[in-house]
Amino acid sequence: MNESPPGPPPASGPPYPPTPGSGPPYPSAPGTGLPPGAPGQGYGSGPYGPPPYAGAPYGPGAYPPGGYPPGGAPSAKTNGLAVASLVFGILGGVPIAVILGVIALVQIKKRGEQGRAFAVAGLAVSGVWVLLVALIMALGLMTSVKRDDSGEITGRGIMDVAELREGDCLNGIADGKVSYTVTATPCSEPHDAEVITQFVLSVDAWPGTDAAGDKATSGCEERLARILADSPKLDRLASFSLYPPDASSWKRDPSVKCLVVDVKGGKLTEKVGSGSSGT
Repeated sequence: MNESPPGPPPASGPPYPPTPGSGPPYPSAPGTGLPPGAPGQGYGSGPYGPPPYAGAPYGPGAYPPGGYPPGGAPSAKTNGLAVASLVFGILGGVPIAVILGVIALVQIKKRGEQGRAFAVAGLAVSGVWVLLVALIMALGLMTSVKRDDSGEITGRGIMDVAELREGDCLNGIADGKVSYTVTATPCSEPHDAEVITQFVLSVDAWPGTDAAGDKATSGCEERLARILADSPKLDRLASFSLYPPDASSWKRDPSVKCLVVDVKGGKLTEKVGSGSSGT
C-alpha cells in the first residue's frame, strides 16, 4: 500500500491578516440594533464627517433677540387739558369742557402726546349735555300752561299748586293726597276741580299739619258757601281745599286754595264760579 507523502503543514493564523482599521463590517452597540452613524441614531457624525452647517447656541457675540431694552418703550406724556375736558364734561361744565377739549386736540397733534380719547370723550359728553338741556326746554314749552290776555287758561299743562289762580280748572287731585303739581286745563274740558277763591293760612307762624288742615277746611267751607250761595249748582258741588302740607311749603306759599268738585266724584264740564252760564 502506497502512502501519500505528507502535505504541507496547516497554516497558522487567519489566511487574510486584518488591515489597520478593519473589523467586523457593522458592529452594533448593545441594545441599539443600528450601526454607529446609521440614520436614526442620534446626532453623531456620519461616515463623511460633521455636517457642513452645524448650528451653535447663542453665546458671547451672538445676536440677541429683537425688542426694546429693559424697561420697555418710552411712553408719551398724557395731555392734562384732555383729562380736564372730560372731567368738566361729566360735571356739566360744557363751555369749559369744549374749550379745553379743542385746545387739547391741537396740543396733542403738535406734541405727539397721548390723551386724544379723553379730549374726544369730553367733547362728546358736552354734546350730550347740550342735547339734554334742549330736550328739557322743548318739553317745558310743550307742557307749559297757556293763558289768554285775560288770564283764562286756553291750553293744558303742568302747573305748580302755588301758581293756581281763582277761576283755574285742573286735574290730578285726590282726597288725602299731597299734591305739589297739577294739570291745569281749560274749564270747557272735563276736569276734577275749579279754584273758586283762596286765602292766607297764617302770617305769623306755621300752625302745624293738623291745625293747618282744620283751618283750611273750615275757612274754605265758609267762603264757598258765601260765594256760591245763589248758584244753581250748589247741591252738586262739594268743598275741597289745597293747603301747605309742611312748614317749608308754608314758607314758600302760605295760601289755601278753595276748590269745588263734583259731589259724586265725577268730572265737571263747565265753569262754576263767576262767568259760568249758571245752568
